Amino acid sequence: MPESIDKDNEEKSQAAANADDPLAILHVFGRLEVGPVQLEPKRLAAPYRLYRNGKAESSELIYSYEESVFEPSEPESQNLADMIAAQAALNYAAQMINRDAHIFVCVDTGETSDVDISEFVETPNDVHAGEIETSTTLAVRPRLVKMDQARPAIPEFSSRYLDFISMRGVLWYAHTRKISKSGVMGDPTKADAAKGRKIWEIMIAHLVALVEDLKYLTLDEIHHRNY
Repeated sequence: MPESIDKDNEEKSQAAANADDPLAILHVFGRLEVGPVQLEPKRLAAPYRLYRNGKAESSELIYSYEESVFEPSEPESQNLADMIAAQAALNYAAQMINRDAHIFVCVDTGETSDVDISEFVETPNDVHAGEIETSTTLAVRPRLVKMDQARPAIPEFSSRYLDFISMRGVLWYAHTRKISKSGVMGDPTKADAAKGRKIWEIMIAHLVALVEDLKYLTLDEIHHRNY
């Protein structure tokens, strides 16, 4: 049998199998490794490897800066560099899934709903264990919340560009303990279950809307390519 016909039959058989099992088209990545991070005052470099089907794809992440950003001897600088490298590696893995499996990958941790939620949440810079997250937990797992221990710890910054809720804010990294001794960034005393249910409803509605939008996009719009 000619090789081209044999290959065609194989592809048809695979397509039939995929029709019976939609999960057959999914790609499974064994693991993602990043590091060790090599740090200089103006430079961060780290290898990262994506393992699948017994093979590894390797690349190197390099960030260079015009001014000194890191102090290599300080643990804080090393931790910051590790965080930056890990985030970049996850983005790379998402791009590979999009490119090779033709599966669009995105993450919504509430960004599609922030504008609506900010209209009724009272606390500025409420980003962790504060009014929002305590409310959403009260709505679904009230027994896990100890409101008698709730204490406000609202971050304040001298620049609006550092504010977490600012429309002009930049994405920046810092150790939580440098901003809040308790780990709270917000005001959990303003939380309640009704507010939490409202937040969940908004977030779920926007997540559904996002998926509905994506359904009508073509792969040409969202498919990562090799250039």
